Amino acid sequence: MRKLLKEKAFIEIWGDVVESRHLLISMVLTTVTTFTVFSFAPKGDRPMGLLLGLGGAVIGFLLSVSLIKPKRNLIIEDETWTQS
Repeated sequence: MRKLLKEKAFIEIWGDVVESRHLLISMVLTTVTTFTVFSFAPKGDRPMGLLLGLGGAVIGFLLSVSLIKPKRNLIIEDETWTQS
């Protein structure tokens, strides 16, 4: 188990620690849902496009939160690690 933790790349964002792979997955998921919902907006209606795009971003965020959990119990054994 500890060997697997050393092989994964972790990133700290807003006090939560996530794997870089999961961060990339959530960014792609949110981008896809945003552009998919935005594409349903009528061509000339800019406010509707903005609202639908924001709605798609919220949907992507909710999907990411439900699928990917933060790694809150991260044990760092190397004392030379510094936070930048």
